[in-house]
Amino acid sequence: MLNLKFFIMCLCKDVKMGSYDVAIPVWYDNRKRVVGIDICIVLEILELWEKGIITIESCCGHNQTIGYIAVDNGCVGKMIDLGYNQIEGLPANCFTPKKI
Repeated sequence: MLNLKFFIMCLCKDVKMGSYDVAIPVWYDNRKRVVGIDICIVLEILELWEKGIITIESCCGHNQTIGYIAVDNGCVGKMIDLGYNQIEGLPANCFTPKKI
């Protein structure tokens, strides 16, 4: 696994929502393809993958809005068990990242 511990804080400044300007490519075995993950939450996503959480998409919020991690519906209970908070007003599979 990559040692990316220096990528913990949100580095977004003047980053447009929906852009991949601060995303890095990471191979996602569950999807058998490379996915772009915002650099400030990549460690957290990798840790979730190691715990068997299947992620659908994520965004750090680019210092403009709350970030989120969307997971497969079958992983909602696991996320709650891990202490993640569901985001009110979004689908039940959307959680607030812990590390940004």
